[in-house]
Amino acid sequence: MINEEFYKKVKKMLDEEGEVSDAINRLIDKDTFKSLPYESRERYVLEIGNQYREAKARYEKEKIEAQRKAIEEEKRKAEEIIKKQEQDKQNFKDEVRKKREARKNSLQVNDIVEETTSSDRLNLHSFVDEIERIERENIANIGNVQPFTCVEEQPGKERALLQEKATLNSLFSIVDSLIFLDVETSGLDAVNDRLIEVAALKVINENGKIRVAQDLDRLIRLPEGMILKDEIIEKTGITNEDLISKGESSKVVLNQFVSMFKGEKTMLVAYNAQFDCNFIYWALQREGLSDALKGVKLLDALTIYKDRKPYPHKLSDAVLAYGLTSIVANTHRALDDTIALFEVVRSMCLEHDDLAKYINLFGYNPKYGVNGTKIQSVCYLPQPYNNWKKLYEE
Repeated sequence: MINEEFYKKVKKMLDEEGEVSDAINRLIDKDTFKSLPYESRERYVLEIGNQYREAKARYEKEKIEAQRKAIEEEKRKAEEIIKKQEQDKQNFKDEVRKKREARKNSLQVNDIVEETTSSDRLNLHSFVDEIERIERENIANIGNVQPFTCVEEQPGKERALLQEKATLNSLFSIVDSLIFLDVETSGLDAVNDRLIEVAALKVINENGKIRVAQDLDRLIRLPEGMILKDEIIEKTGITNEDLISKGESSKVVLNQFVSMFKGEKTMLVAYNAQFDCNFIYWALQREGLSDALKGVKLLDALTIYKDRKPYPHKLSDAVLAYGLTSIVANTHRALDDTIALFEVVRSMCLEHDDLAKYINLFGYNPKYGVNGTKIQSVCYLPQPYNNWKKLYEE
């Protein structure tokens, strides 16, 4: 059983420096060590080592418990915010409905209606239409929550994002465009499994405003003789029939994807980019298009999020942590995940714009190592859960 004074020393060391290689040596009382007979010194060092490991285990247990409580508190606050926003929207709807009904009633009393000219009736309709327009705008703006929506697409014109609070300046100072990417696959092995859906948003910064210049969402047919497993169908909602009836050939879809950034300084942004980029690379390799990724910079939003928030670290956890549940869809389809990815990256930029420091820097779980083929242009560093400093500071 370790004493509290010893535990406080270990806790202070772990809080300030993390686990260090000479921890036991620094915890040894030099005077005590020198006063011991030679044959007792080794036993003393072993005892200090055992006490350090016991203190470290207690420290980690207490830290995990504190993080669990913090996550529960964050979830509770997020749920309260969402509940309040929904209540505010409903209250506003009720208020507008009452005002509209009162206005209609005041203008539609029998003796007035009989004398109302066609011009008056037209004004009444215009008034109601205006009330409805204001209602829609105000409901969308309650709590400054604006959904990720594009204006109606017109041929030859780009579609503007309504959410323009974050300009992602640190990234756009390096590249001309960002490609937010998500894929659905037939399995987890990038070499032997296949892409079944590719979704991408090409985002540019035009005069300080973020705009979607191009988007892509395509299903891809599987090679002859290959079918989806039941667990993939259940997870994605994509069926074998969907791929047969709506899917296109891999070469057609990949050429469309490559055309989004060919000849530009661009960056691919993905959540767990090691997975998505591996599948994209091997798919391009099979179609003779692997050179398309040369010079393309990569950004892994999962690596950034793990440096910002405690475990767990799924995309859905990031959506919840940044209060985005009311403006992004909660599905496993690639397009919805791409939009969720954009909103998460935008929120992380608003929180602290150090995103450029994560370019071509991927963290990996030291327990399992790098999953899949290593990408030559990427620097891989071990990233344990709840690391005490930023990965780019390693």
